[in-house]
Amino acid sequence: MEWRATWEDSFAEYVWHFRGLIGDRRTWVTFGAVLRGIIISGSLVCKRIADRSVVLAKGAKDGGQRVIRLATGESTRRSQLSAEDVVEKLCSRGLRQLSQSETNDLWLIADGCDLRKPYAREMPALKVRDLDGKLVRGYRTLNVLGVSPQRRGILYHRLFSSKVLKERKDRPPGKVVLLRGLQRLMDMCVTNTILQDHIAKHGPLSARLSALIGLPLPEL
Repeated sequence: MEWRATWEDSFAEYVWHFRGLIGDRRTWVTFGAVLRGIIISGSLVCKRIADRSVVLAKGAKDGGQRVIRLATGESTRRSQLSAEDVVEKLCSRGLRQLSQSETNDLWLIADGCDLRKPYAREMPALKVRDLDGKLVRGYRTLNVLGVSPQRRGILYHRLFSSKVLKERKDRPPGKVVLLRGLQRLMDMCVTNTILQDHIAKHGPLSARLSALIGLPLPEL
């Protein structure tokens, strides 16, 4: 894929949403370059990302290693670029996008796909099945995408390690954990929809009830 000049403004607005997480200029430049490389290459392989990025490909140093250092946190000591921080920003932006929709129609798409990385050398504890049913290295994932007629945004994302979800006598298998987590998420979305509808029709909830269910306290 080739980068189009008409994408510049939209891309700059999107990347700026993450600016508060980044504490120095070099990391900011690298972060933007990595995102560009992902879009252009259509890949999550570090070398391919770097090869398709003008910023990362130039110079004598290996651009792929620069991508790896950013992803592992080695070059982001002055920033808050942990996976949790980035996902939180990503989901908050998705929620804001959907809240600006001109319609009340909203679909939630739950995707429990596996992320396969069969050639990874440092993931011995992470196992998923490939298309032939064989075990390979990779992650289990759970993603929820919100879609309206005009907008879309990611609302939930989590990676599951097979080591963490290892079946024990006092713990259900990973598939059960995923299903329970999905059910809780759906219950939360439905509950929030009902509450917002009630507030719109009848006004704010009492301070005691708001505090009990974790909603912001009504303004006095």
